[in-house]
Amino acid sequence: MQEKETFEPIPEVTENPFADIEAMQQDQERFAASARRVIEEESPSQSQPTVQAPEASTDRKSGKRAAFAAGAVVAAAGVLGVPAAVNAIGEAVDHEPTFSSATTEYTLNDGESIWDAAEHVKGAGTSADIRDVVHHIEVDPANVDILKDGVHPGTTITIPLSVGK
Repeated sequence: MQEKETFEPIPEVTENPFADIEAMQQDQERFAASARRVIEEESPSQSQPTVQAPEASTDRKSGKRAAFAAGAVVAAAGVLGVPAAVNAIGEAVDHEPTFSSATTEYTLNDGESIWDAAEHVKGAGTSADIRDVVHHIEVDPANVDILKDGVHPGTTITIPLSVGK
């Protein structure tokens, strides 16, 4: 005789499943309005506006909102034209790497890409994000014509000797 499978009923959802999202959207709207006020009130000297980070909380929902608000700080900084981004604790962060003007040539071997060449730049991956180094190599006027048809074994490209912050 076959046993009959039994299933437990699914409990009903009693709270609003979108409450966290709605609260985060409200926080984002308040933050955007606050950021616009800060920029509008900026002094004629064009000093950088400061943004306060959300207060730390042990409440899980508040923590999620704080993390979302911190992300909104960075997004609003870019949208509103603030030159420097802001990290989660409200400090200005400069993400622009500085490349040395000294360069060298790198010849790609079989199976290598621009990413492999970028790894040979001193400071790539430690002082600067490897993606920034790849981008720098791709837009370097010395490489634009060379790279327009793709890369092949034996392609020689110009790379900076080093990168830093």
